[in-house]
Amino acid sequence: MSFTHGATTGAETTETLAASASATAWGAVFGGTQNRTLTLTAPTDGTGAAVLAPNDKIIITYDGTNSINPSTPGSYVISISGAFGDAGDMTVNILTSNQVDITATVPQSLTFSISDTTIGFGTLSAVAARFADGTGAGAGSEGEAHNVIVGTNAANGYTMTVGGTTLTSGANTITAIGAANTASSVGSEQFGLRMNAAGGSGTVSAPYAAAGFAFDSAAFPDIIATASGASANTTYSARYIANITANTEAGSYTGAVTYVATANF
Repeated sequence: MSFTHGATTGAETTETLAASASATAWGAVFGGTQNRTLTLTAPTDGTGAAVLAPNDKIIITYDGTNSINPSTPGSYVISISGAFGDAGDMTVNILTSNQVDITATVPQSLTFSISDTTIGFGTLSAVAARFADGTGAGAGSEGEAHNVIVGTNAANGYTMTVGGTTLTSGANTITAIGAANTASSVGSEQFGLRMNAAGGSGTVSAPYAAAGFAFDSAAFPDIIATASGASANTTYSARYIANITANTEAGSYTGAVTYVATANF
């Protein structure tokens, strides 16, 4: 328990409290029915730490763990009186519950976008690898053809899959690389892709995560990227490669690759 007083805030002077008054301490005793009455007795020197002046603010604080509220809700009166010549009452309301329970729902969300859905290799060559780009003309060095952005607040993250077809012209196809991450092999038929990930907590899945390329059509839809928990947006940079042999059938080749992103629950 503490007892302070002062002219401005009521916290300027802290008095010493004891079981009975002395020249340097105030007496502070709980008594009466269920110890409901607190009796303060002034120091025997009439001063204590400092004179308690008229109009001083007084703050009496006690440990709430040592008090018990009434079991029946209602209004209760705390009375102040004594030989100091003042009296008054304070009303305290005891409620059935003073706690307000608050609820809220955050809806699950998923971000999924593809920056460019029309890409191309241009003219393929048996003596050099070609890489798809957004212009459709292709390039002789590896680069980003487009990016796929995925993010979610789902507690278990997300899964992105890839499916589709290799480059095809009528009955002719350029051989898909398959399930193993494979380096470029100029002069042999290859069609594949790989990805790099940046931002968020998403990661590229094997066999699309290494420096080589893959296109596992036998497993489609094939998992290409995942996040195991809620993730800010991850940008997946998609790179596509095509190689042909000297006798790969002439023609206009097209293919379609489909990405699907799904939040995990």
